[in-house]
Amino acid sequence: MWNNKKQKKAGTSPELKADYETYCPERREIFRWVLESIGIAAGLNLLFYRSAAASVLWLPLAWFWIRRRKKQAALKRKQELYYHFRDLTAAMQFAVCAGYSLENAVREAYRDLRQTYGEKDVLVRELKFMKNQIALSIPVEQLFMDLAARSGLEDIRMFANVLTISKRTGGNMEAVLKNTWRILSGKIDTEREIASSIASRKYEQTIMNVIPLGIILYIQISFPEFMDVLYGNLLGVSVMTVCLGIYLAALGIGQRIMRIEV
Repeated sequence: MWNNKKQKKAGTSPELKADYETYCPERREIFRWVLESIGIAAGLNLLFYRSAAASVLWLPLAWFWIRRRKKQAALKRKQELYYHFRDLTAAMQFAVCAGYSLENAVREAYRDLRQTYGEKDVLVRELKFMKNQIALSIPVEQLFMDLAARSGLEDIRMFANVLTISKRTGGNMEAVLKNTWRILSGKIDTEREIASSIASRKYEQTIMNVIPLGIILYIQISFPEFMDVLYGNLLGVSVMTVCLGIYLAALGIGQRIMRIEV
């Protein structure tokens, strides 16, 4: 998840920097995801093929499932960074209003957010890294540019650019931080309102995703003679494969419909 970066200067300990475009899971996460893929493969095999030989075809599913889960974990981590970055701008604004320099404002924000979110929070780790780099006389605007490049978040990149220009031209840092907080708050509040408004639709979608599988299972249990013709022969396997493909395509389309970005 985090890559060690040794500092070239003597007397410094290794720092932690994250690449937010990729996610390196821990062993327990991989183990859990493999178990999930095995469960999904076994369930689909039971419903669509009922063949021990066909279970070999599900081996690639583990790779696809782990890849999907890694993308979800990376997206969740990036979203957490984005949401907490709003609190960072607010904490820095209060510190600047109190007369702190921008460098000291980062240190104060680190103390505040560490108490709020804890040491393991993704943004608290970034602020800890920044604090140590500031002690080595690294410009704070350069540190935010580095964070923007690694996070891939447009709002953080724009903030870093404005911060760099303001620092060079002697701009109003308090106004920059206040405007950034206002913009982030508007976007985050909008995202949460959208998520709240479509929560019931997502629940309905989840139910609709399970219903086709439930129908197949019900027929298998209640009227097994109707389903036996679809198993153990080439024609039946072909029909069930087409049905499975349509089902998976419907799942993908439904997820894309529910994916709304602000």
